[in-house]
Amino acid sequence: MKVMFVVERMEVGGAQRQIAYMANHLSRRNIEVSLLVVKKKGEMIDKIVPEVEIASCFRLASRMPFLGVIFQVLAIIRAARSKKPNVIYCRLMEFPGAVAGKILGIPTVVAEINNPRKSLEIKYKFLQLKKIYRMYAGEIARKLAVLVVANSSRLARESKRFFKLNSKPFFIYNGIDIEQIEKESCETLNHKWILNKETPLIVSVGRLVPSKDFFSLLEAIAILNQTTKARLLIVGGGKLKKQLQKKIDSLNLREIVSLVGNKANPYPFMKEADVYVSSSIYEGFSNSLIEALALGLPIVSTDHDFGADEMIEDGVSGILVPTADPEAMAAGLERVLKDRKYAETLSRNARKRAQNFTIEKMVSGYEKLFREVAKI
Repeated sequence: MKVMFVVERMEVGGAQRQIAYMANHLSRRNIEVSLLVVKKKGEMIDKIVPEVEIASCFRLASRMPFLGVIFQVLAIIRAARSKKPNVIYCRLMEFPGAVAGKILGIPTVVAEINNPRKSLEIKYKFLQLKKIYRMYAGEIARKLAVLVVANSSRLARESKRFFKLNSKPFFIYNGIDIEQIEKESCETLNHKWILNKETPLIVSVGRLVPSKDFFSLLEAIAILNQTTKARLLIVGGGKLKKQLQKKIDSLNLREIVSLVGNKANPYPFMKEADVYVSSSIYEGFSNSLIEALALGLPIVSTDHDFGADEMIEDGVSGILVPTADPEAMAAGLERVLKDRKYAETLSRNARKRAQNFTIEKMVSGYEKLFREVAKI
């Protein structure tokens, strides 16, 4: 069987890490996998094994974005005619991939990986024309595809409702390579707060974008440090770096909060955490939370849509708090930092919980799905 992945980009990010996991592990199952990206660059490209062929379809730098979409469709058609895949799998490139698949008569599977409503509201708040295009293009893509696959049960339900689909999308949880994560977490770090860990360390991993709501997290850290001293490392890069640094300065947190930037391997930072924290307003299915579970970290997370409550059993394998509530977040962090016995219990339960989200389970689910769609 041949599967062609059509994706937008491969820089550091949870979605891109999942693509690498899927492509690499499917290629080890006697499946020929090819990867078509808009631009053949990004740190996660280096994570792809040699067995997976990588090609690119450059997006036109045009004032007319619709023209760029047309060229993407043509590039996908050209690549598919060359590779002759049995299935096209689209992740973050739903519309051009689904259109190309329909033209060629190749069954196309579209990935649903984020809250569609909130994603459009926040990403295109001031770009109404682009928002309308994205909304209708997304609906068309999902109706052209033979199957939509979400990464959580609740996201599948929301996708059916939002895009007015006739049937509920299938769902397969994101998976992680626990053994590889543990191996990569052993890398040595030279950050001063880790070399001299005299103060409890809180770690969060995520792109510096509105959906992660690091502003609320910073407010929570300011509240926490009124009673319990702790430091925060945020691993990730993004467009809000300058605004977040201003917030850090305004709250007088420069001595206890550090933005360490993008890291292709964030696991050594996570491993050193006394608490892992996620402050997201919304997600599709947070990869960093699963990775924190796998590393056996005590977790405090917002109960965001979607997936938080499908990953974490509140009070058992982590603590869930309301979104955009710095006081509740601070209280959760304080409880874990002060009650180390409880933190150890969360840690043990986190490792057990991680077994529900292995790479083997995810890849087996997708292999079965692809074979059914391709009728192989």
